[in-house]
Amino acid sequence: MRSNIKNSSILLFIGLLSCETVPENQNLTNPNIAPMETCIEVSELKKVELPAQTKIQYAITIIDNPPYEPIENKVKREIVTKQASIYYQDSNGNKVLDICDKENIIFGSIGPEIGETINSKS
Repeated sequence: MRSNIKNSSILLFIGLLSCETVPENQNLTNPNIAPMETCIEVSELKKVELPAQTKIQYAITIIDNPPYEPIENKVKREIVTKQASIYYQDSNGNKVLDICDKENIIFGSIGPEIGETINSKS
């Protein structure tokens, strides 16, 4: 009798483990929720313009011209070392990248690139 109860208990336990519950068919519909805009309007931001950083280089060319004085040419060049840029910041002074209507504003690096000459003067 004892083994019958033990076997019955084991069979009942195995039977309960093997049962699979199937969830009821639930018709889940997504409610029509309008997408939430996380971007910030340009009118709420402050535009910050950082000018390009440059350095001045001189190129001197000397050509021997005997019996006359050598011909000397001195050229001054201003070279960009850091490109100019524009960014926008919020009232806390944080840079803002998620700006509404990005197509109609200029931001990021602008102007001559690093290594380009801005102007040449003799």
